[in-house]
Amino acid sequence: MSNRLPNAGFLDLTAGWTASAPLALTVDEDTRGAPGRMVLRATGVATANGQTLTVQPLTAMRPGVNVGDLVEGRAFVAAFVAGAVVVPEVRLIFRTAGAVQVSAVAMAQTPPALATHGAALSGVADTFRRAFLRTAAPATTANATIEVRVTANLGQTVEILILKPLLAAVPTGKGDPLPFDPGVQEAADLQLVVWPTLLRPFQRQAGAEPKPGRIEFDADQGRPASRRTAVDPARRFDGVLRCDAVQRAALEAFARGVGDFWMVEPDSDRLCVAGFAADGAPRMTESRGSTVMMSVGLWLETA
Repeated sequence: MSNRLPNAGFLDLTAGWTASAPLALTVDEDTRGAPGRMVLRATGVATANGQTLTVQPLTAMRPGVNVGDLVEGRAFVAAFVAGAVVVPEVRLIFRTAGAVQVSAVAMAQTPPALATHGAALSGVADTFRRAFLRTAAPATTANATIEVRVTANLGQTVEILILKPLLAAVPTGKGDPLPFDPGVQEAADLQLVVWPTLLRPFQRQAGAEPKPGRIEFDADQGRPASRRTAVDPARRFDGVLRCDAVQRAALEAFARGVGDFWMVEPDSDRLCVAGFAADGAPRMTESRGSTVMMSVGLWLETA
């Protein structure tokens, strides 16, 4: 795992996260979120004027950070006060081993890229605000956390939403944003390895083909009748990615030793349990000088 936050995909519901009173935490995969794109939702009613309401990981689950580490913090967020969209404050907070705050840095935010249909819909990242920051951990830092907060007045309803939060140390030379993974899991059945972060993104032509989700019964006349067998069937994903010699070695070693693993489906942004297909082992399809194009075949199932 590169993501050091607990339960960042909210696969284990609200475990590892906390909200200030009077907010209550739930996980939404129906309206604000969706299967594979689950959203942490904090709701409540302010009990005082100028009240600050926060959501963050539990104190005991704050990720450890070394002094001088280049740290990346990222989250997709949304907030509503009295039913109106507001801009939440998102901070990357560094603390000492004794829980003394060293610094709290505001994370830069960009507005939703797709606001036409409304805010915070179906776990689609483009309908949320994107908060992002890369910074070096200051002296005396022992751990760090991401905090989302809003201010409300007495009697106002509050809703804070968090999608795909990430906090990780950036590997040397890594310029692109780090890929998301579900972070630290306590449940044994959720403790899977993740798709290697060293690898480049898949080429644009990558895509998935789902297994049939219905059984059809032919009729003498008219269209066949059918019965649904799966709401969200597994998909066969075939993709190509560019690798240098080190990345190719990492991909091939990963394929040799892995069973099930976590992966974000490139064309839907859904968090999935993945595995290599029987005929999907890494295969070179083209040489481009110092790099090669490698194809893989995977089976994906929405988490």
